[in-house]
This record gives sequence, structure tokens and C-alpha cells, in this order.
Amino acid sequence: FKKTKTKFDFFNIFKMNLKSKNNTFLFLILYMLQVVNSANILAIFAHTGKSHFDVFVPFLEQLAQRGHEVLTISHFPRKKPIPNYKDIDLREELPGEDTSTGSVSFGRATHFSQLRTHQVLSDWGAEACENTLKHPRVNQLIKSIENFDLLITESFNTDCFYAISY
Repeated sequence: FKKTKTKFDFFNIFKMNLKSKNNTFLFLILYMLQVVNSANILAIFAHTGKSHFDVFVPFLEQLAQRGHEVLTISHFPRKKPIPNYKDIDLREELPGEDTSTGSVSFGRATHFSQLRTHQVLSDWGAEACENTLKHPRVNQLIKSIENFDLLITESFNTDCFYAISY
């Protein structure tokens, strides 16, 4: 009879220990959910091609909807505001200019025309960088003490915005 009682006690202890582990696991999960903070995100898209920006829109909107603070610098501000999503409109400094670059095709291009196209893209990148960094609201942001947890940018024809992360 003692052996049976010992096995029975061991089984109850095992069940209690398992239950305790489940409670501990549940407590840790609930605690981690409480500790999760939203991120302060800066997104910079200075290229004037809307198709380049449109790729990122669902991602940025979803980040804002999930509670992250998103500040986007682009030529394409939201028409309808959503919570946690702010824009710096780069068009403000380009009155009357068309904000679309058209399309660039490499299809049947000759070697020379490919080199020329690369030069044009490089020039667009330098211009986008210069115009963006001269923008008063961008300058104000750079000089501010505001910190960001994440920088999202497209590395299409310029990498000058990586410096903002420092």
C-alpha cells in the first residue's frame, strides 16, 4: 500500500509542478505583453516616383495601426490622416513642379544610353538628397532632440539619408 501511495503522491506532485509551470509560462507571456512598447519610426522616401513610395504604404500604415508612431518624409502625404501617422510633405518646397519622374526603361538600350540612364538616376538621387535636406521641416527635425527607434528608407539612387540615423 505504501508503494501505491508513493506513486499517487508523485503523480500529484508532478501535476502540481506542471500546473505551476503553466501558470509561470502564462504569467511571463502576460508580463511580456505589458512591457512591449511602440516604436518611434522615421520613414524617408525622397524619390519623386510614386510607384517607389506605394510599395511601402501598406507597411507604414500597418505599423501606425499597430500603435507605432510613424513620421514619413515624402512627396506623397496621406490625403486622410490616420492615428500615429504624420507626414512631412516635400512638395511644399517644389511649387509647380511635377512630382513624377516618368519611367526609365533598360529594355533595348545601347551601352551608351544605359550609362546615360545611370547618370540621370544618380543626378536625381543627388537632387533628392539636397532638396530633402534643405527642406525647413526636415532641417528642424534634424536639429531637434527627437529620437527614432527605426529608420526606413529606400536605397534606390541615393544613400544620403543613412546619415540621419546617427
